Amino acid sequence: MTAASAAGYAERVLAVLGVAYSRVLLARFNGSRGHGSDDAESDVDVYIVYAPSTEEVLVAGLEASVAPPDTLTTSIEAGAGPGIEKTTDVALYEVGKFLALLRAGSPLAVETVFAPSEDVYVDPLLAPVLEMRDEVLTRKAFRSLLGHTSSEFKQIELAEARGVGWSKLLYHAQRLMLEVEAVYSGGRPQVKFSGETLAALMATKQGKLGGAGEAALLEKLRSRHQQLQRDDPTPAHLPQALPVNNS
Repeated sequence: MTAASAAGYAERVLAVLGVAYSRVLLARFNGSRGHGSDDAESDVDVYIVYAPSTEEVLVAGLEASVAPPDTLTTSIEAGAGPGIEKTTDVALYEVGKFLALLRAGSPLAVETVFAPSEDVYVDPLLAPVLEMRDEVLTRKAFRSLLGHTSSEFKQIELAEARGVGWSKLLYHAQRLMLEVEAVYSGGRPQVKFSGETLAALMATKQGKLGGAGEAALLEKLRSRHQQLQRDDPTPAHLPQALPVNNS
């Protein structure tokens, strides 16, 4: 999936959602397609940052109608519009909201700006933000990523309690811990995977580890995660938070 195809898909999604006159500032296929772990059964996940048109804002204000959303997460059924061939999970953010999330260290927003450039459509207006992306790797962002990973372990616990399979949840935890370790060691979060790393992730996702293998991997990941939380070794090389400009 290329940046151009992401941009085109985002335009079609906006048309279905009724904000067709807005300007797409950033578009990326996220989820399994963004991580390189998609297969024939994968749905489409798309992350869109947009700027509502002046007309949309004025009409909403003058007619007291619903304003363009600052955040919208929804699912679009296959066939809902031209070119929407698979069920599509949409994460839509107005540009101001996206920047606030990025500043707050939101894991998905941070992941988006570190995705391979060939996978992300970026409008020239938003290009300077991506050029400054290393600045969003703060201790606050690292703690948010740890917290996001915690939620995956909790989901695994719930799945175990219900007696349902959790291979895909374990895959997500494994992938997120790779991001955690990359940032902790002074690097950038790895978003898209290939080679042996991807093969290992796919084996987990597809349930090929077996019960004992999954249990061993879960224990390894959870133990490391708990160590990071318990000892709070927040990377010293990261700034505490983004600076505030009061000018």
